[in-house]
Amino acid sequence: MNSSTNFLHTRLLILTAIVAFTSMAVSGRYASVDLDTFEIMLQGSLIWGLFVMGYAILIERLRTISYRYVKLHVFRNIFHLKAQNLWFFAITVIPLVQVFALEFTLPI
Repeated sequence: MNSSTNFLHTRLLILTAIVAFTSMAVSGRYASVDLDTFEIMLQGSLIWGLFVMGYAILIERLRTISYRYVKLHVFRNIFHLKAQNLWFFAITVIPLVQVFALEFTLPI
């Protein structure tokens, strides 16, 4: 890959991430009218988990997964679960503009 192709690829990935996070916030806020934040996360995790497993099988990378650090992954995922639950709670309580403004202060 040359540098201009890499640059365009990077911009496309950034744009895709922005669209994904924004649509997740809007759909999470919409779904929070009827569902609890944990239910929203469970359904999203199941859907995306199946997607990722299917993709890993498709590109034949499933057998390269190492299970050496399973305890560390479980520990990390416990914190991620709590953080994501609080994020979904935040988008139900405060305006989306304020949620995204707080998120962009993370690098600071």
